[in-house]
Order: sequence, then structure tokens, then C-alpha cells
Amino acid sequence: LHDALPISMASSRHLQRVRQLELKNFDTTPNSLYSFLSKQKNFVLEKIALKFFLGNETAKAIAKARTFYRLRKIDLTGCFIKDQGVYDLITSNNLLHVQEINLTRNKLTSRSLAYLTCSRWKNLKRLILNSNTFKEEHGRDYFKHFFHSKAVSNLEVLKLANCRLKNEHLACLISSPYLRNLCHLAIELNEINNTALDDWGEFSKFTKLELLNLEANEITHDIEESIYSALSGITVIL
Repeated sequence: LHDALPISMASSRHLQRVRQLELKNFDTTPNSLYSFLSKQKNFVLEKIALKFFLGNETAKAIAKARTFYRLRKIDLTGCFIKDQGVYDLITSNNLLHVQEINLTRNKLTSRSLAYLTCSRWKNLKRLILNSNTFKEEHGRDYFKHFFHSKAVSNLEVLKLANCRLKNEHLACLISSPYLRNLCHLAIELNEINNTALDDWGEFSKFTKLELLNLEANEITHDIEESIYSALSGITVIL
């Protein structure tokens, strides 16, 4: 996606029928990316996947473009996006129907969770935040606030692998009164240990939960059988 290319591509009638678009690893500028995304006035895209090392400018280009009224899925894996980029996305008047967002391997902090708490994405079903680090900031536990908000009410898939989560983060998840629709929880590669829960059967409160991935945490082999037994109705990966 070079500087002269977006305008010619965006004027193509073929793009008007494209439902999914993936662009990555091109040498481009923020202005070129925005030009490409905004010139096409008849996009019917339902999914967009971008991988540009432009940081927040990648998110801003999507947020500003007035062509994504049908967009349901956004994949911005490895774009170096920071918290401001998440804010731009969730406050955009052009992105009101997002059902899935993948922000794996960016530079997010727990402030992004605070922004997501106020999101207008009422139909968000899949949230993928792997390989980001969420910590308390300025004395506020954004993590707990997010999972105790109605923003997570429709989540079916939640992926928080390799986010340096500890026992207290898991406790926040378990105590959420709003994760009633959760089917798939992936929290592998974190720092959760044997003492995270007094009763691992607490996961059973999520009546729709089918898959729980706890692989590569700090849970020792001697309690694995008790976890499997407590969660016999759920596929558990340890």
C-alpha cells in the first residue's frame, strides 16, 4: 500500500463487493492509509485486518473513515497501538456495530480497559487482548471495573493470554456478575497459581462456559486432578 496506490485502489468498483479486507506489512504513511480507507464510499466491509507499524494512527484511520457502517470485526494485531488508539476506536460514531476486536501484541495498559468500559459496542462478543500488560494505574483498578460493568454482558469469547495476570485478576473475573454469556476463556501464559481460588468449581457459575484454557500458568501438577474434577462439565486445558 504505497502512497500512490490507495487512491487508485479505492476507486475500483470491485472493492464495493469486498466483505473482508486484509492489508499488512506495506510501507505507507498515516495519510495514505486514511486516504485509502476514506475514499471508498460504498464499502460493505464486515471485517478488516490491518498490520501497519503506525501505532495509534492505524486505529485513528479506521475510526475517522466514514465507510465502515457494516463493520463487525477488527483485527489490529501487532500494530503498536497504545491506549489512545483504543479510545479513538470506541468513541467513533462510524463503528457502532463491532462484534469482535483483536488487539493482540500491542502496547495497551489497563487504561484501555477503562475506555472499553464506556464503549458503545453493545454487541461486542469476542474480545482478544493477548500479549498486553494490564496493571493498576493511579490507584484505580481498571481491570476490576471493566469486568464488573455491563460492557462485558455479551462477551462470548475472552482471550487474555500472556498478559501477566495474577491471582487477583482471576478473582475479578470470577466475581463478575455480567459474564453470563461467556463460552470461551483463554488465560494461558500468565502468573496464576494454585491459590488463585479456594474453589475452582466457581467457574461453573458461568453456565455457558465450554472451554477454559489455563495452560502454562503456575498451577502445579498435584492439583490438576482436583481442577478437572471440579470442572467436569467444561473442557479445561492445563
